[in-house]
Order: sequence, then C-alpha cells, then structure tokens
Amino acid sequence: MFERQRLLPSPDSEGLSEQDRLYAAYYTDDPVVALISSMAGELPDERYSTPLQGVADDLAASPYLRTLLDFATWARDGVPLTATGNLRVAPAREAYDALGLEQWARDLARLQYDIDPPLPGPAAMGMEAWIEQQVARDRPTRSAGDSVGLERLLAGGGAAGLLVDEGRRIVGRPVEEEPTAKGWRDLGIRAAIGVFEWLRERELSTAIVTQAILRSLVHGRRPVSLEEMDRFCQAWLTPPEDRRMSGADGALRRTHRRGRVNAALGLVADLGILVLDHDSVRLTDAGDDFFWTWWDFLEEQAPRA
Repeated sequence: MFERQRLLPSPDSEGLSEQDRLYAAYYTDDPVVALISSMAGELPDERYSTPLQGVADDLAASPYLRTLLDFATWARDGVPLTATGNLRVAPAREAYDALGLEQWARDLARLQYDIDPPLPGPAAMGMEAWIEQQVARDRPTRSAGDSVGLERLLAGGGAAGLLVDEGRRIVGRPVEEEPTAKGWRDLGIRAAIGVFEWLRERELSTAIVTQAILRSLVHGRRPVSLEEMDRFCQAWLTPPEDRRMSGADGALRRTHRRGRVNAALGLVADLGILVLDHDSVRLTDAGDDFFWTWWDFLEEQAPRA
C-alpha cells in the first residue's frame, strides 16, 4: 500500500479520475477515508441526533437482521467449518435453502441486470434466463464462500455476536426474547458494521455506498438520485476525456454503470440503514446513527502514529 501511495500523482494533475484525484489529495488508497475526508467540512455538527426508537424501528424491520436472527437459531447446535473458516458445502446449502437466500440472490441480480438497454449477455440469453443463471452461481458448490448471500450473513453475524466462531465450527447465539429498543439498535448497528467491513474488499462497491450515505447525510437525509450516483461512478472510474461517449456505446456504458451502482446499493439495502427505490436512495434514522458509529469504529481501527 505504501508503494502505491508513494506513486500517487499530484491531485492537481490534469486528466485524473475522481478516485485518483482524491487518493492523491488525501494520501490514501482507501475510498472510505478519501470520500469522508473530501466531505468533512459539510458533515452535520450534531452527531447521534436521531431518536433511539426511530433507529430501533428501522432495524427491527430490517429483512437482513431478521434473517440473521433465523440463522443464529438454525446454527445454535453448531455447524462445522472448513480449514479456511467457511461453512462446509452440505450445511452451507442447507442454510442457503432454510434462509431463503435464493430469492435474495434473484432480487440482487434483477437490480444489476434488468435495465434498459440490456447488456449483450442478457439480450442474447433472455433476461429471465440470465437472472436465473446468476442465481445459480450464488448457490454454494464447495462452501459458504461461493455465496455472497451467506458471506454477508456470516460477516454481520460475527460482528453482532449472533454467530460465534469456535475454531472448527460456528455456533449460533439466538436471541431468546424480543429485544428492547437499545437491543435492536446494538444488534443492527454491529451487524451493519460487519457487512461494511466485508464490503470493503470490493473497492468500487465501497465507494458507491459511502458516497450515497454521505450525500444523503450532508443534505439532511434527502434522497440521492440514482442518476447522481451514476455520474459519481463514471467520474470515480474514468478521467474527464473518457466520459464523453454517445450513441449505442454510450448507452451500454450507462447500463453497465447503473448495474454496478444498483448492485452495490443492493448489497446493503436490506440492513435498515438505507431506503433504495427505483430512482433514488436515502438514509433512514438508523442510517444516520450507523454513520457516526461506523466513523468512530474506523477511527478506533486507524493505525496510530
């Protein structure tokens, strides 16, 4: 990483993508650090201002957290792990089916690909057949590591203390009674931080989600249009001279970018911290609370000078 930072260009150089410009300006190769630093002066002065009950209500309604609670119950007797720390293939498939993750994978694939004009692959195969192909690819074939849906649950469950890694097996710690408002808040925020830490292995997705959160936060949690997010994705990836393309090629590039934006947001849209609809995304009460908790977490994890 330090070699990459040493070779960064000057942020004043011409022809830089927004990614390269911000990485150079803040001497980092972390999109979260770069984007938060670039908007630090616009962030609200008041932190943790959302009512606890509003945060709890958002998280209690989270499909992700409800599925995670079911996963903890399903795994309460312990599930064997591979040498690399993933669920073995048989229990991974059983969990995948028991938790209804095939439908989650289908919804994510539709977000990414069911866009006009279609990309060449879906256009040639047919949209429904293409989507079912993507769903089949998410089903575990060797371990839970084959499935994005299961990986997300394992990441959030570990962070929330609902799934405990005991070395050779993972054990669920189910919640026996309905959580209090503080209980929902603590479970949901910890799980969301676990998912975001997992997401950081996907640099573009991390940049897209972080930008959406920041843009909504600095404007009082207003909706951020997906058109704006598409423009951000284009600027993040490409230098100015490569952004001007019209006709069929330009339309296909827009479809590809919109799919990447939709897929990134779809990976976190069920956590209770964002509301994603057909043309915009915005923070919830829980999302506001999550951002400040996540920022505190990142500062605690940052290396000390």
